[in-house]
Amino acid sequence: MTGAVSSASSGSSLHVFVDANIFLSFFHFTKSNLDALREVFASHDDGVATVYLTQQVRDEIDRNREHKIKDAMKMFRDLSFAKSFPNFIQNYPEAQQINDLLKNLATTHKQLLTNVDTDIKTNDLLADRLLKDIFADGGILPRRDDIEEMAKQRMRIGNPPGKKGSIGDAINWLTLLKKVPDREDLHLISEDSDFFSSFDRRTANPFLSNEWKETKKSSLYVYWGLESFMKEHFDGTDFSIVLKRQLIERLKHSGTFATTHKIVAELATFSYYSQGEVLHVLDAAVQNNQVHWIAADPDVADFLNRITSPYLHEITDPEHMGILEEAGVIPKQQEVDAESDEDDPSNDIPF
Repeated sequence: MTGAVSSASSGSSLHVFVDANIFLSFFHFTKSNLDALREVFASHDDGVATVYLTQQVRDEIDRNREHKIKDAMKMFRDLSFAKSFPNFIQNYPEAQQINDLLKNLATTHKQLLTNVDTDIKTNDLLADRLLKDIFADGGILPRRDDIEEMAKQRMRIGNPPGKKGSIGDAINWLTLLKKVPDREDLHLISEDSDFFSSFDRRTANPFLSNEWKETKKSSLYVYWGLESFMKEHFDGTDFSIVLKRQLIERLKHSGTFATTHKIVAELATFSYYSQGEVLHVLDAAVQNNQVHWIAADPDVADFLNRITSPYLHEITDPEHMGILEEAGVIPKQQEVDAESDEDDPSNDIPF
């Protein structure tokens, strides 16, 4: 398992940033399990996702690991297995069975604490071993002096992300702005409110969203916790991007209208499409007359309208635009020309 790439390549991979608080949650209490984190980085190895790791994140994990573990272990140590019974219950055999079970549980709890303490001190927890694999092969984006100065300036003027006196989030953000290729969406996983809208944790902080759009010409997607990201992009066996690729490839080679409708129905079940995926769908429609001949059919037209709407200003290929005209997503050029003629005052001059 490899770490992040030092410079991501553009393409159809999902560009993902995992904040330090997500890694640290595995040393505390979290709904996610380590298998979910492992899947994210396995998909990086497979080229399905490009996952960015920064030196800032690595330092935050190393700096806060013991604090997180100490807090979690205090709660676990304080578990009490003592049980008292009313006097009139004590003579029942079930009461004695419960007492025996609690004594065994207390013994097992004590042994577990001993074993865990050893693994904590030797950095040999399961989470430690996974993080060692993730960070082992390099590819960590370094903390650059110029970015650090920009982060300090950002903090001084009050721009997010980051809390007063802290520039770590800003360093990560500026590093991502620098390293993620232009026109590639970013999928940011965190449990830091600075990255999210104050009104809705499902949407990004509007300042950051606008900055990303203006700088990278693409979109910022945020996920509160690993679970929400996995729910959106993981189907239980692999990231949905793989399934979409396979379906789009089938769309290119669809031999009948019926098959095309079936594939479109499957593609329509996915809620998110990157700009690259949208262009691949339009390529399939251009190349295969079994697609573009039925582009105006309600199911195909609705699908094309939904996936292309976020990227209409970026779609400039004449053949792609022709498909969207056929589907009714954008007006046909002759209709635009006709409207222009009607609005032209010179057309009202009598001869």
